[in-house]
Amino acid sequence: MTVERPLVGDRTDRYVASVDRTRRLVLRADAVPEVEDRTVEDVLVLPAELSDEQCREKARESVFRWTTQRYSLLEPPTVGFTRVASAYKLFWLVERPDGDVIVDSVHGTEDPFRD
Repeated sequence: MTVERPLVGDRTDRYVASVDRTRRLVLRADAVPEVEDRTVEDVLVLPAELSDEQCREKARESVFRWTTQRYSLLEPPTVGFTRVASAYKLFWLVERPDGDVIVDSVHGTEDPFRD
């Protein structure tokens, strides 16, 4: 995103916005996540609730809000995307002696599975 500033030059800043298409929310990250190709059998994919265009708009709105919270602006910032990637986050259902759990593939955390 770029903020136009008279007299002192434009200010360019970067944000990483990750859009969760299922929960319809935008999360701010410190770095662009690494994406790897992986084939998984016996998979259930949750349907996307947002189109590509809706994802871009939600990301743009979030970057605009983050920018206005950080800078005093005379003009609206110019928001552009330098990288766009579509990815799925994997979760596994695991049977444990004390009950089934859902394992997050990124963090490795386990949460109890509730019916």
